[in-house]
Amino acid sequence: MVNPHHTNPYTNESDRIRFNPREAAMGLEVWREITTEYNGRNIKGSFKFIDGVVDVRTLYGSKTKQSGGDPPERIAKNLLRELAREGRT
Repeated sequence: MVNPHHTNPYTNESDRIRFNPREAAMGLEVWREITTEYNGRNIKGSFKFIDGVVDVRTLYGSKTKQSGGDPPERIAKNLLRELAREGRT
């Protein structure tokens, strides 16, 4: 159920995730591409943010973490770097 009184605590425009109530109402999972740097190389993956949980996926692995109030994109980049450290990118 979509909460119409939900407020976005993120003040940095680059950290905001566009919440689309229509997508949520239709039960759609929208994965977004994410890129970050690790050991001097760009690494890519995908992430979704649903119900306060960030899921990151690459071809070789995945990780999940509760947002805890941190911007979802920042968490996704950190998880992607963790996957890279583990050789799963």
